[in-house]
Amino acid sequence: MTPYHFSKVAQTILPSFFASAHLQCGVYWSIILEKLSIRFHQPPKCILDNSDESKHGGTWLPGSVLNIAECCLLSTSEPNKENESVAIVWRDERFDNSEVNTMTLKELRHQVMYDFRS
Repeated sequence: MTPYHFSKVAQTILPSFFASAHLQCGVYWSIILEKLSIRFHQPPKCILDNSDESKHGGTWLPGSVLNIAECCLLSTSEPNKENESVAIVWRDERFDNSEVNTMTLKELRHQVMYDFRS
């Protein structure tokens, strides 16, 4: 094919391809957000807004409001997770021989709410 013919083919095929890819992008990210238990206090107007050409890559989740800590601590993907389940495991730095520390989901939620109120 000569460049001219390729250009004609590209003009015919690419717009529908990109329109399809954009729709699939919205479907894909909607599924991902659901699987990650991302809950919005104010839902986004769309997944990706490419209307402003000055914003390279577009604007993701425009108009949305969420609390990511809430999403992490109140997972809907594991509704049966007990409050006494271990949420964090760590060992103090510089003390490699010390005991491993743990924090339950209940303790973590309490600590986050305590720090939030401070």
